[in-house]
Order: sequence, then structure tokens, then C-alpha cells
Amino acid sequence: MSYEAAAALAPVVTVFKSVSYLGDQGFRNYTNVYGRTTCTAADSPHEASDGDLRDAFYQNNGALMDRTISSIYIRPGSGCRVRVFDGIGFTGSSKLVTDNAVHGCDDIRYCFPEDWDGRIRSFWVS
Repeated sequence: MSYEAAAALAPVVTVFKSVSYLGDQGFRNYTNVYGRTTCTAADSPHEASDGDLRDAFYQNNGALMDRTISSIYIRPGSGCRVRVFDGIGFTGSSKLVTDNAVHGCDDIRYCFPEDWDGRIRSFWVS
């Protein structure tokens, strides 16, 4: 949890370029737009979202995030879920990542029946 302690605001979701939530402070932290540490039950982009990962950059070295997310950490007890899309602007195929025993998806290659590694182009947190 050291990456959470280092974040200015407690993130509800942190995405990582590496599997198993590896990397100092995560790939990028997402905080709830309403300033809460929890999410609602609604499945929508209104809690936190990124509709176009082509313009999102890793906070430490400027690496592009498009199609490079390998693990997704959901803050325990937040009630948040992450819907990932393989299209820009929340389009295309989608999958839902929930706060399960590993608090999200520790390796995107194995979280769904088909491999989603290199596919995530947008997502929302709800």
C-alpha cells in the first residue's frame, strides 16, 4: 500500500503497467471526482473515468498508457468497480473488474476468459 500513502489524495483505483500491482505509486492513480473514497452502485463513467488513454501519461516518465495497463488495483472497501473497454470513448467490447480477493485484477492476461493484455483503450470507475 506504499503507493497509496504517497498519493496526495487516496485513490479509489490505481492502474499499473506491470502485473501484480508493481511500480512505485502505480502507473496512474484515479480519485473519485466527488472527493469520496467510495463509489456508488451505478455502472457509469461519473465516479472517475478516462475515455481516451492515447493522451494519458504515466506520471513519472511520460510513457503512454494506451493499451499498456497490466493490472488494476481497487481500493478495499471502496465498493468501486472498473469497466474496461477496447475502444476509445467507452466503445467496443468491455469487461468488468470488481474488488475480489486480490482487490481488482493483478494480471489482466488472466482476469477474463480471453486475454485483455494490450487491449484497454478507455475505462470508467463506478
